[in-house]
Amino acid sequence: MIFITTGSRSFQFNRLLEAVDKAIEKGDISDEVFAQVGSSNYKTKHYKSVGFLNHEDFNERMNNCDIVLTHGGTGVIVNAVKMGKRVVAVPRSAKYQEVVDDHQIQLIQAFEKLGMVTACYNCNEIGKAIKEAKGKEVKPYISNTQTIIDSIVALISGKPESKKKIKVLMCSSDRKEKGGMNSVIDQLMDHDWGDDFRFSYLATHVTGNLVKKTLFFTNAYRKLGKFIKQDAFDIIYIHMSYKGSFYRKYFVTKLCKKYGKKVIIHLHGSEFKDFYNSGGAKRKRQIQELFFLADTSIVLGEDWKNFVLKIVPKAKVVVINNAVNLPNIETKKISEIRVFLFLGALIQRKGVIDLLNAVKQMKNQKISNFRLLIAGSGTEEEHLREYVKINELQSYVEFLGWITKEQKPDLLKRADVLVLPSYNEGLPIAILEAMSYGLPIISTNVGSIAEAVKENKNGFLIEPGNIDSLAHAMMKLTVDPELWKKESTLSREICERKFSEDVFFKAVEKVCRGL
Repeated sequence: MIFITTGSRSFQFNRLLEAVDKAIEKGDISDEVFAQVGSSNYKTKHYKSVGFLNHEDFNERMNNCDIVLTHGGTGVIVNAVKMGKRVVAVPRSAKYQEVVDDHQIQLIQAFEKLGMVTACYNCNEIGKAIKEAKGKEVKPYISNTQTIIDSIVALISGKPESKKKIKVLMCSSDRKEKGGMNSVIDQLMDHDWGDDFRFSYLATHVTGNLVKKTLFFTNAYRKLGKFIKQDAFDIIYIHMSYKGSFYRKYFVTKLCKKYGKKVIIHLHGSEFKDFYNSGGAKRKRQIQELFFLADTSIVLGEDWKNFVLKIVPKAKVVVINNAVNLPNIETKKISEIRVFLFLGALIQRKGVIDLLNAVKQMKNQKISNFRLLIAGSGTEEEHLREYVKINELQSYVEFLGWITKEQKPDLLKRADVLVLPSYNEGLPIAILEAMSYGLPIISTNVGSIAEAVKENKNGFLIEPGNIDSLAHAMMKLTVDPELWKKESTLSREICERKFSEDVFFKAVEKVCRGL
């Protein structure tokens, strides 16, 4: 199988994708082909493709392929060679608006001299390059290859070879875990950070019983100690929530600061304020110490910044909103049946039972031209299903189960409005994803959600537990199609202006460089 990957930056590489289609038509390529097309908008004809794969699926495709066909991206080439894959590399060209400059030509020439890639400088000869790669013996990866590559990159860029990369160790839950925090981690780890950064990952948590979680963290803590001795990182970038997540990251931070490492804390809000306020003197003291020790704390909005500065006035706090990759979509059209969507874990703090109560009110008001899709799973699912059955809401409510990353785009295209009646949140990725697809938002006014959802512009903000207000907002967007249309348009516009990935990555890069 040939696996095509064109990188994760906001540049298209339609020229390569179209060339592969033509090579298949001519019979120059007979292998099965699968492509991650990134920001390209070319519609492949003779092979399957997706926009972006998550980390796990990307690695699975890499493992199962025979040839990796890629642009001149250092990270992909090195990883593919490490995995023993044949690599065909095609440089992007500034002439076709595929990149800012033509440095990839020089990079691929350098990799070619190392014997790591088969270079293809003319897309029309892609079939020939694939055939040539098949005839080559795979060159094994050796441990000093990265040092050689660093020297080449330094030479091409005109930077002195002595300049070190900024080594960032990302730290949080296992990458296979579900949830919004891991969505942000996937964004950061899958991004092409260029030549000045080297990102690695340390998982400190996995789902399971207490024994399993304790053993997993203990092993991760030992690994961290080894990484410190090996000087394997300059900055540890810690993603933190509350409860066990806080305590794990507290001990990680203490160890790293003991040995002079820079620490970034990225706080993913939800119930952290309640966790602090309900804690005893020792817990509060530890939380204050953590924010004081951190070189920078990233929070999701001004509300969270004010909270941290209130308990630790000397903390260094930066607001960086969550962000999403903006999809290419058609303008949403008014439909006869208004489709509401809940997207998230089915747990008590998400307020899904309030949402079902609002649906019951709408039914009692004889409003029938709407549906509610519940996408998610969790401890409350059985109780919620029973409520729907008892109150005869089956014709209005559909449970979809947990939705994968690949299923989400079609679901967001199908829906008209996102509803999130949570009691605690930071700034959920689900809201930003829905806005990027032009969905108005009905949400509780918690965390930093008010920075994305503007009353009377792109949605409604209600107080947690206020079922009457929730039902009223849902009814208005059901019976007033012009209001829905206006808020749909503004949702997308706000997302483009304030929550694009370009803004997000530049802000994170600025923090890292500042340390």
